[in-house]
Amino acid sequence: MGARRATGYFVYDWGLKDGSAVRFECVDVFEFDDNGLIERMIIVYDTHPIGDKYA
Repeated sequence: MGARRATGYFVYDWGLKDGSAVRFECVDVFEFDDNGLIERMIIVYDTHPIGDKYA
């Protein structure tokens, strides 16, 4: 059996409540069970460039 983990790199274009557009990078980590189905997904992202717009 091969690796039970894979990653995907994404760039999200997102709209905030105030109407401004933001872009941020994200990596999703997928972990698979013995049948090759996704068992778990971990999302890693950094919204630091967005500032306090989520607060």
